[in-house]
Amino acid sequence: MSRAYVSSRVASGTVLLAGLALALTATADDIPGHRPACVSVRPHAWNAGPGWNHLVTVRNTCTAAVHCTVTTDANPAPTPVDVAPGSEETVNTFLHSPASGFHPTVDCTQ
Repeated sequence: MSRAYVSSRVASGTVLLAGLALALTATADDIPGHRPACVSVRPHAWNAGPGWNHLVTVRNTCTAAVHCTVTTDANPAPTPVDVAPGSEETVNTFLHSPASGFHPTVDCTQ
């Protein structure tokens, strides 16, 4: 087995484990911010080649539209998002970050 193959397999496994750890550690209850109980939030990072894209998905199960503001520790500039009732929207808060981990804050009003 060549060193390049082993190195490639180790790198692939590391990326997979990092993504799994991020997916398992953040739940809507863990994410700070004020929002109605019918709004759920899910952060996730997507490996985009030269870096990680930090994505936040806001799901609205309310009977009315919500207006949300998303900030993160990696990008404190507010990203607004409007979510219609019974739908979800995903915002990209950071393109090509060198780090996969981030912590969002999501505030929403009806």
